[in-house]
Amino acid sequence: MLALSLVQAAFAQRHRVDNAPKVGDPIPKVSAVSLVKKEKVDLSKPDKVTVLIFGSHT
Repeated sequence: MLALSLVQAAFAQRHRVDNAPKVGDPIPKVSAVSLVKKEKVDLSKPDKVTVLIFGSHT
């Protein structure tokens, strides 16, 4: 069982697709609803410094 897990982990590392954005890549088209004004906000064209924090609370 342990050997199978090690083989699967090694295979995953070699065949991982790196599709994360690189420095200088254009911002993808993303929007969200404002919690304050309840209107749609286009995050792909920020007019000020914007930080998005993703997490899971499960």
